[in-house]
Amino acid sequence: MKLNRYLLLGALLLLGVGLILGGCGKKDNPFTPNENVGAQVNEGELMAAPTFVSPGLGNQMADLNPAVADIQGQIVLTFPKYLDASTINFTNISVDMQPTTGGIAYYPELKKVVITGTWTNSGAWHKITIKPGLHSVAGKPIDGNGNGRQDGSPYDDYVTYYYTGAPVDPAPDLVHPKLTGAFNISPNFVGSQPNYPTLFFDFDSHDLDTNSVKANVTLKDSLGVTKALKSAGTNWNGVRYRIQFQPTAPDSPLVVDKYYTWSINLNAVQDTHNNKAIWINYGYVASLPMVNVPFRTAGLTPDFTPLHYMSNSVSTGEITIAFDDSLDYTTCSTSSIKVFRGSIGSLSNQIYGRVYYQPSDVAANQIRFTLENAPTGSGTYTVFLARYLKDNNGLYLDGNGNQIGGEAGHPEWQGGGVSDDVYFTITR
Repeated sequence: MKLNRYLLLGALLLLGVGLILGGCGKKDNPFTPNENVGAQVNEGELMAAPTFVSPGLGNQMADLNPAVADIQGQIVLTFPKYLDASTINFTNISVDMQPTTGGIAYYPELKKVVITGTWTNSGAWHKITIKPGLHSVAGKPIDGNGNGRQDGSPYDDYVTYYYTGAPVDPAPDLVHPKLTGAFNISPNFVGSQPNYPTLFFDFDSHDLDTNSVKANVTLKDSLGVTKALKSAGTNWNGVRYRIQFQPTAPDSPLVVDKYYTWSINLNAVQDTHNNKAIWINYGYVASLPMVNVPFRTAGLTPDFTPLHYMSNSVSTGEITIAFDDSLDYTTCSTSSIKVFRGSIGSLSNQIYGRVYYQPSDVAANQIRFTLENAPTGSGTYTVFLARYLKDNNGLYLDGNGNQIGGEAGHPEWQGGGVSDDVYFTITR
């Protein structure tokens, strides 16, 4: 019994130390929302943000009893779902209110949380942070960043603010400048660019620290060598703020027919109120700091368009796969072309087959995979084509359609994080 008591005391001590350490640290802007979105799996039926009924977003807290010193006030929040009452506390609903007293109550029939307390009678801005530790009765947390995913804290923390008295400082700026576009991020991306391009990044806010942008952009060649840049001016058209750059030199230092990467470190970019920049593709992206835009300069080769999968035809004994360009058959093997049982998202075992081609397939840009282990009537199969497949000009398979082949699908790359690998299903 004594040993168990010591173990319990030790566990409590460790927990206390962890809580103290976890509470250390202070953001430059105490009102800033989270700066990240975790790369987690989708989960439906997450809880949307609550309605801030009283005092209301950006409004003053009313003194419910002026005859008593300081401010006797309340905060009222209504939620879109019924809450798990055991998760309603000042840990999951953090109130920066400097109270001398305080309490929290839940009214399940109204889906309402009411926080009461006494606030110091001074002019100050205060914030409320609702954390994903607060759950609905179904066990679903709040989706604070609104991306439809269960990301955890601090990514799904929902932050809002109010004030007491008459603050001297202006209202906190919670709006993060958003990266909305960049050189070559376009559905009409054509793959090859001139050798002296004007590079740019677009943001949705004019309230941008352009120096933080200029200090955190890079242009590198395929070997990782940095090319010097110079500012090419800025432009605000009432909707987007464009910061432009060009490679420095009377003649472009870029070489014809080569790949380059145009990048920006969003973690180091902010507006004039210290709100970090976010990326339109991912929301708050501290874990994906680099936005990378690949492009290829115009070349002398007759073909700079990557390889694309076109179609397939299934016969009794095999599947024939067609492409839009000549194949480098040395890249075609059972490592780069595979067949699995099941549909996309629910694959089981890989089946054995043989990859080969006939003389007539060369001009038709085709390759074949035998299906003796996928007999007719046996169900659904998924065919996998690796991004390492090449055409005879050495250009890789472009499965995501952005005209840059062979991409691994890292989410920080242009193209939405989609790999150039190709999957499609067939029925036997």
